[in-house]
Amino acid sequence: CPKQNSRSEGAWRHKAAASAKAMEMSKLPIDWWWYAWRDSEQKSWVIPHDRPEPGTGKYSCPWKDFTGRDGNADVHRPFGLTAYCKDFHPTSKVACQGIRCVHLGRAPNMSAYLLWDVEGRRLRYSPHVHFFPGEYGALTCKPGASETVASRNPWASGEHAPAPGTRDHRE
Repeated sequence: CPKQNSRSEGAWRHKAAASAKAMEMSKLPIDWWWYAWRDSEQKSWVIPHDRPEPGTGKYSCPWKDFTGRDGNADVHRPFGLTAYCKDFHPTSKVACQGIRCVHLGRAPNMSAYLLWDVEGRRLRYSPHVHFFPGEYGALTCKPGASETVASRNPWASGEHAPAPGTRDHRE
């Protein structure tokens, strides 16, 4: 039926537009599009339907329809936001205990956030995260550094990230 097709196509267009806007705001390279899409998909699960449920008059959302529990929009943060996650194994007692990361959304199978460790060049999962609202572009080095830490996503091509402190052969 054409009406149903246009409705589903509209949902795809909305997710594509939300992902594109997230990529624009985050200032991340295009290789990170999958994480932006995944994050916009997860956020769409907690947006209420446009009509209330028949008989009850209450609004529902896809998350409640699937799990029977109310969706919680409070756990979602903007994609690409600068964040610091807790380092549980610092090198010393006085060492920095926060690791600079880029927020990529919620972790797939746990109550944690999915983060890209800028310096260690690896994915991290952590529920202990401090976000900086309005700060994007965490993939660049501190002022005065000679190169960017991550010019592209090494996971996109299936390559492994270089060890911390070593130069990337692509740069």
